Amino acid sequence: NEVGNCLRALVREGRASSYQGYYTTASLADLKAWVKRRQISQVVSDQKRLEAEQLVRWLTRLPWVWGIALTGSVAMNSAQSDEDTDFFIVTARHRLWLTRFLVFLYALRHGKRRSFAREEPKSWCFNLWLEADQLAIPLVARSLYTAYEVCQVEWLLARHATARRFLIANYWVSLVLPLFYRQKWRAASPVSADQPFSPVPSQDNQVLHFLFSPIWFVLNLLAYLAQRLYMA
Repeated sequence: NEVGNCLRALVREGRASSYQGYYTTASLADLKAWVKRRQISQVVSDQKRLEAEQLVRWLTRLPWVWGIALTGSVAMNSAQSDEDTDFFIVTARHRLWLTRFLVFLYALRHGKRRSFAREEPKSWCFNLWLEADQLAIPLVARSLYTAYEVCQVEWLLARHATARRFLIANYWVSLVLPLFYRQKWRAASPVSADQPFSPVPSQDNQVLHFLFSPIWFVLNLLAYLAQRLYMA
């Protein structure tokens, strides 16, 4: 409230300008141009969200995909037309590399693959992959920047209360950005008693799960080796 009062006082004194709830010490014309760019970015970001829905619908068919989220400029409604869309995906344990390979093929088929050598316009960038039992940001990577990144995640799919589990695993963020963290906590689905945490894929038929689990494990291992060889 005090910041708001000070800003309005600066406007009355002619030391700042205000337009549609934004303030600047630059010219009013510059502020209006900036607001217009932000409005355009909002429209572009919404369009990129619509494009992402086809990926979400497809990944929903894979029961071991626990979470799909947007990060980066699209999540913050500041995307430019040719920018890529950044995704964050959470999988069950021993399914990450298999899922990554399938997602690569899907993006390639739809012309959204992002090359390691350059950024193709309007491509999809899958730049963060985590398994369900490894959701915490490593100690060496914790900073104000990564705290902000944790809070700006926009979940498109969050099975098994993955969004709130992600916040629990990164509780340190609440000490850095308490209000932002609290806002995200309230928006996330609660972890209920009928959703016990199990980092392995949930299957209705436990017999089939027991029989096929080794096969999925081997496929995930082969996918890992193939992708490591490709990246090398």
